[in-house]
Amino acid sequence: MHRDIPCHVGTSREVADRDYHALHEDFASLCDFGGRLLGSESEQKAVTWAHDKLSEIGGQVSCYRLEVPVWCTTRSRLTFVSNGESFECQPMLRTVPTPAEGLTGTVLDLGRGRAEDYANIGDAAIGKILLVEHEYPFSPTHVHRREKIRLAIRHGAKAVLMLNPTGDGGLLSGASQTLEGFDPIPCGYISNACAARLRAQRSDETVVRIFLDGLASIVHAGIPSLIIGDPALPRILLSAHIDGHPLGESALDNATGVAVALAATRRLAPQFRTARYALQTILFTAEEWALFGSAHYLAQLTEDECRNIKLNVNLDIVAGSPNLTALISGFPHLRRLVETACAESSIEVSTYLPLVANSDHYNFARSGIPAFRLLAGFDEPHSRVRHILSGSDRRDQVDPAELERALEFVCSVIACATRESESFARLA
Repeated sequence: MHRDIPCHVGTSREVADRDYHALHEDFASLCDFGGRLLGSESEQKAVTWAHDKLSEIGGQVSCYRLEVPVWCTTRSRLTFVSNGESFECQPMLRTVPTPAEGLTGTVLDLGRGRAEDYANIGDAAIGKILLVEHEYPFSPTHVHRREKIRLAIRHGAKAVLMLNPTGDGGLLSGASQTLEGFDPIPCGYISNACAARLRAQRSDETVVRIFLDGLASIVHAGIPSLIIGDPALPRILLSAHIDGHPLGESALDNATGVAVALAATRRLAPQFRTARYALQTILFTAEEWALFGSAHYLAQLTEDECRNIKLNVNLDIVAGSPNLTALISGFPHLRRLVETACAESSIEVSTYLPLVANSDHYNFARSGIPAFRLLAGFDEPHSRVRHILSGSDRRDQVDPAELERALEFVCSVIACATRESESFARLA
């Protein structure tokens, strides 16, 4: 079936259709595994599957091992002390537990929980359980969840409850945060319905008891990698993260990126077997745990090995909107590369220059490696991307044509980067 998607230059319609079929099969397989929370059977099966998929392509396949400290929930509830009314509370990844008897305190509603919201409250946050709002995470004005938690810790809060005003208003899952020099505090997500009950009472009389019980453990995880071509050559590194959340299928975030990374690697493999550059495809895990997996991987590399990586193309949520943006991490010359690939693929991709710490490209950029994240739905809070982190992040949020469009652009941008052209020379 002919699609209104431009094929990458040099790719026949027959080849494209074959690639698209495999792309959609891989995407469905990843969703079939479930949410792929780090350490779960779902995630472990997906990692093994991805390793086998890379092995089928051919090349130098390996699996980097890492140990990740995690905390697994055994009980999570929020109860109103006044009447015993109870709501589910989703612990944030990497949070600390409450005491066994629970943590009791008065709730202070700080709205969006930004720095300016603390300006006129003096010491009122000290010893309080703060109620703050989750924000759509991809916009120029967004304040990340982790920064809101740091602000709460700095102002003396004893816990953070984050409500979900987006999507279906249900529970979310996301990583917590610590602040150097301060003790960590329990952090959890609540539903919009629970937040409405909290806000219906006077804030100075709203006393709740939070139970976030769990068990600490060490997860032994794997990061599958494939290198096509001579490993000693300068390389382009294509990355995506395979781990997700306990809610939904983690379809948008990030079955989309993994499926496109595999499809692009299959299509590009023949040209890299004889090219002057190597292609490395690496599928990180523990990304949802404060980018732990990619940070660990880069920490094992020597300075020469880091310098040998000429570009990181990171795929994370590449569907959920027809509009794609390259977050180019403070590397202005990457704009030229993106523009060249857009012209050759006839696919429009915008760019956003500032470095943002919202996926694995951040660790590469901090190491001095030119890196960008390909993202759908930037500055589109009403796009289907709003369903990430929630139980609604399922395969029905993904338009197959969006996956195909992302594949065509990725193949084009990597082809442009490996040519001896002005756009690639600026990366070297």
